[in-house]
Amino acid sequence: MVISFFGHADFDFRIIKKENLVTLLEELTENKKVDFYLGGYGRFDNFAKECCEEYCKKHSNAKRFFITPYIGCYLETRKSDLESSYDEILYPPIENVPRKYAILKRNEWIIIKSDVVIFFVERAFGGANAALEFAKRKKKKAINLYTMFAK
Repeated sequence: MVISFFGHADFDFRIIKKENLVTLLEELTENKKVDFYLGGYGRFDNFAKECCEEYCKKHSNAKRFFITPYIGCYLETRKSDLESSYDEILYPPIENVPRKYAILKRNEWIIIKSDVVIFFVERAFGGANAALEFAKRKKKKAINLYTMFAK
């Protein structure tokens, strides 16, 4: 099972407790093998990574993947940090995509590979909202934490 995460870079950590997301992850996975696909940019991504770390402490059948939109110098400058924070680093097959579209295409690749996509989207614009709309078009199981916890 693959679970991925998308949310606003300016996410407010006070809105959702980590325990709430960890509990949701446990309900979704039912103790099955799970790979968490994480983007590593912004506050929501950091929140999701911390929740996945908590989940992984209790479940040995889980792994955290950093899915990078870029390769080369960008990745090399962050590699030691990333290797200590994630179990693996993956680069999707987007090498021919212009750099300005790399994050968009990486996000689409993540969604296509995911069984469940967890969002925190409270406004109808930006990258997180675009990812949510793409997940809906692909008929993925999409959970918006904003509608569950923040409204």
